[in-house]
Amino acid sequence: MNPTTNATTALAAALGRRGIAIATIHATTPDGRTWAIEANRRGLFRLYELAPDGRREEHDAVEADAWRPRDLTEYLDGVGRPRPSQLKNNDPKPA
Repeated sequence: MNPTTNATTALAAALGRRGIAIATIHATTPDGRTWAIEANRRGLFRLYELAPDGRREEHDAVEADAWRPRDLTEYLDGVGRPRPSQLKNNDPKPA
């Protein structure tokens, strides 16, 4: 886990212990895309890809209108990998 993710996770836990709800998470996948993950009261999530111009495109769960945590994690891990065209000289990080 990188330092930013570690600090953000610790802050979210501290806020939660004080009764402050975290409704949305913004995440950046290794391919450079930014995502908004919104929680609902059933413990499920909606996923939106955030375009640089501010537009939001929802990515629906395969079996329902909201994502289970494990399915969402696996989906973002799969779609968020850099594509070969984004790699420079076989470097595993986006160009």
